[in-house]
Amino acid sequence: MIRVGVVGIGNMGKNHLRVLKQLEKETGKVRLEAIMDIRLDVVEKYSRMYGCRGYTDLNEFIEKEDLDGAVVSVPTHLHREVSIPLIERGINLLIEKPMAKNSVDARKIFDLSSRYNVKILVGQIERFNPAVRKMKTLINDGYIGKVLTISAKRVGPGGLDKNSFDKRIGVTMDLAIHDLDIFQYILDKEIEKILIYSGSLIQPYEYDDYSFSLAYIDKVIGMAEANWLTPYKLRKLYVTGTEGVFELDYISQTLLYSREMGRDPVEIRVDKVEPLYNELKHFIKVLEGSEEPMVSAGDAYRLITLIEVGRQEHTTNGF
Repeated sequence: MIRVGVVGIGNMGKNHLRVLKQLEKETGKVRLEAIMDIRLDVVEKYSRMYGCRGYTDLNEFIEKEDLDGAVVSVPTHLHREVSIPLIERGINLLIEKPMAKNSVDARKIFDLSSRYNVKILVGQIERFNPAVRKMKTLINDGYIGKVLTISAKRVGPGGLDKNSFDKRIGVTMDLAIHDLDIFQYILDKEIEKILIYSGSLIQPYEYDDYSFSLAYIDKVIGMAEANWLTPYKLRKLYVTGTEGVFELDYISQTLLYSREMGRDPVEIRVDKVEPLYNELKHFIKVLEGSEEPMVSAGDAYRLITLIEVGRQEHTTNGF
């Protein structure tokens, strides 16, 4: 039996609890043992709801539980602080993306996990989106010929509520990192360089709340637009090749193919599944030893470093 815990019961942590309990019932291979959050009322509510033990102190959680793995779903700026004692205890981790708030923290997590032989899976959840996986398979089969460009739009939901954003990391690291990672996944190649043009409308000069990233991947150009400002939520991906174009909606898991001008796009069938379900199934297999992490600590460190460099060199603040 694989014993798992969850640290941080915010919006994403609650989803992890729900899906882990589902997998516990379906597979019989995993058991949700314990949760940890600094808020007592949250711990009491969700430990009762899911029939597990609850803690408000991380050290007590680590000392009293014998876990094979844990999900780290605390705010990004706390990832290093929370992950280090878990790694030192030898607990394998699923860390929500981005793995850390900067390259220094990411390198620390990477180095420690290597030293303690701990497996880290970074939660780049769009890799587990069935529409993305279907599109990747078709691209590998030559469906749209040679890929030329990839374009992503990940905007909203916003308005101007400045208290709703993770100001410690900015929108590029918070949102655009999803698509930059997907560019690599689709092409099976690493990004060579990222140029980021960004700005801050809500709190000028404090953090980026809108950005446009250019990524270069072995002669393919990737473009990722992200913001927290657009009042509705949009998550789209376009891949243009010499023989056609794919249009993907991450949210609805819809995949369209276009080849001829004047004709409606053809919808490609996708067997829809919640991406988090796929991600946690993969994490269980990592804990069993039958699979390696799809996105490792080293992968995450490299991408965070590229974003950091690209953002420092090409930031514009306005308004």
